[in-house]
Amino acid sequence: MPSNRFTLFLGREKAMSWSLLDQLLVSAANFAIGIMVARYAGIAEFGKFTLVLVLLLYVAIVLDMILAMPMMTLAGARQHRSAAYFAAITAWNIILAVGVGAVVAALTCTLFWLRDGTVPWLLVFAAFAVTAAHNQLHIVRRTLFALDRGRSALIVGVLRYFLLFAAAAVLYFQGANTNAETALLLLAGSAFVTSIIPTVKLLRGGVRLRMMRAIWSRQWPMARWMLLMAAVSTGQEQLIWVMVSVMLGDAAVGGMRAAQHLLGTTHFVLNGMQNFVARQSAQAYRQSGAEGLMAYLIGRTWLLGAMMAGIILAIVTPAEFWLTLLYGQDYAAGSWMLRLFGVIYMVVFVRELWAFYLRTIDRTDTIFKAFAVSSACAAVAAYPAIAGFGVYGALIVVLSAHALSMALVLVIVGRFDRALSLRPAAESAAHSEPGTAQT
Repeated sequence: MPSNRFTLFLGREKAMSWSLLDQLLVSAANFAIGIMVARYAGIAEFGKFTLVLVLLLYVAIVLDMILAMPMMTLAGARQHRSAAYFAAITAWNIILAVGVGAVVAALTCTLFWLRDGTVPWLLVFAAFAVTAAHNQLHIVRRTLFALDRGRSALIVGVLRYFLLFAAAAVLYFQGANTNAETALLLLAGSAFVTSIIPTVKLLRGGVRLRMMRAIWSRQWPMARWMLLMAAVSTGQEQLIWVMVSVMLGDAAVGGMRAAQHLLGTTHFVLNGMQNFVARQSAQAYRQSGAEGLMAYLIGRTWLLGAMMAGIILAIVTPAEFWLTLLYGQDYAAGSWMLRLFGVIYMVVFVRELWAFYLRTIDRTDTIFKAFAVSSACAAVAAYPAIAGFGVYGALIVVLSAHALSMALVLVIVGRFDRALSLRPAAESAAHSEPGTAQT
C-alpha cells in the first residue's frame, strides 16, 4: 500500500509539473506575441488584432466548458476511458471549432460593416481561420492532458510556437508588411499544422455516432451550469470596466488594466490547474470517496496557494518599482490598485480550486448559483461605489463580489462534504462512461 501511494503521489506531481510548464510556455508566448504585434503592426492594426482575439477567447471559453471541463472530470472518474470516448470528443471538437469560427467571422464582418460601411474580407477570413484552428488545437491539447499525456501536450505547444516565431522571423527579414491579418493568419497556420498529427491519432479510436450522442447527453448537464456561470461572471466584470470607462475616463481604465496585466503572471497557476486538478479530483473521489477528495484539494490548496502567494508578493510588495519600470512613472500612483488586485487574485484562486469539489460530484448548478448571487450584488453596488469612491470603489466591488462567491462555494462544499462523508467511500457510478460499457 505505501508503494502504491508513493507511485500515485509521483504521478500527481508529474502531471502538475507538465501542466504548469505548459502554461508558462503559453503565457510567455502570448506576452511576446502581443508586444510584437503592437510594436510592428502599429496601434490601429493592433486594435483590429485585439478585437478578433477578444471574440476568439470568448467563444473558446464556451467550447472549453462544453467539451473540455466535463471531459477532465469524467476522465478521472474511471481508471480507464475508451479510445472511442476521446475520438468522439475530437470529432465534436472539429465540428464546434468550425462553427465558432463562423460565428466570430460573422461578428467581425458585422462590426466593421456597421462602423465603416465596408467589409475587410481578408480580416474576416483570418478571424474564421484563427478561431477554428486555435480552438481545435486547444481542445486537442486538453484531451492529451485528460489522457495523462502532459509531456505530449507540451511538445505540441513548443512545436506550435517554434513554427509561429520562425515563420514570423522569415516574413520580417523579407520585409513583408505586418498587419492584423498577417498576425492572425500566422497564429491560425501554426495552430492548424501542429494539431493535425494529434487529431489524427485521437480519431483512430473510432468515431461512433452513438458515442457522440451519448457524450452530448452526459456532458451537457454538467456544462450548461458552467456556461451560465461564465455568462453571469463575464457580464459582471465587463459591466464594471464599462462603468469605470464611462464615469471616470480612459486614464482610470488604463491604470486598472496595467495593474491587472502585471498579475497575469499568475495565470500559469490558475490556467495550469485546469489540466490536472479536475482529473485528479475525480480520481481521488473514485478511489477514496469524499474523504479522499477533500484531502487532495487541501493538499493542492497549500501547494498551489504557496506558488500563487509567492508570485503575488514578489509583484505587489515593490509595486511602484514594477509599475514604473514596465509602464512609466505615470502608473506608479496606481500601486494601491496592484495590491488590491493581488488580494482579488488570491480569492479567485481559492474559489476556483474548491469549485473542483462541486464539479467532481456533478453539482455545477451550485457554482452557478454562487456566481449569480455575487454578480447581482455587484451590479447593484457598482454605480454608487464608483460614483462615491471612484476606482477604489470599483475595485472594492470587484473584490467583494469575488469574496462573496468564494465564501458561498466554500459553504456549499462544506455542506456536501458532511452529507457525502456519511455514505460509502467510493461513489463513482454517477461518472460512468456514457453510452457504452467499454473500458
